[in-house]
Amino acid sequence: MPLYEYRHQELFGWQGHYFEMHPHLHAHMEIVSPIDFDLQMTINRERYRMNPGDIAVVFPNEIHSFKKINEEGKLKIFIFSASLLKYHRNLLMHHHPENPVISAVAVHPNVRHVMDILLAELQKSVLNETVCTVLFELVIS
Repeated sequence: MPLYEYRHQELFGWQGHYFEMHPHLHAHMEIVSPIDFDLQMTINRERYRMNPGDIAVVFPNEIHSFKKINEEGKLKIFIFSASLLKYHRNLLMHHHPENPVISAVAVHPNVRHVMDILLAELQKSVLNETVCTVLFELVIS
């Protein structure tokens, strides 16, 4: 049975060692990217094998989970409220992709660069929400 995860933060970013995430859902969008290991991502009962550098985009209120396939490694996770977005909010709230996983070879290098900048911004003690929102817009683009 999935767990509803209440998130009080509107913006969250983390990079660290793998942990298993059991089925859950929340009202936020989530981006998951394994850095150096293979991951099995389940989104709405569909299973996806993710390789290092792949990116999964989980839309609000979708049941999702993930677990490792092979050796442990590191991953990046971003969780944010779609209501913060100005340009892509309506698109993201009313449409979903056929495949929520983007392969590493299809991800433009600038997206990874922006994700690294966003992660650094989210780790600061004083959060600049405007900068973070613009960076999320760039990642989603």
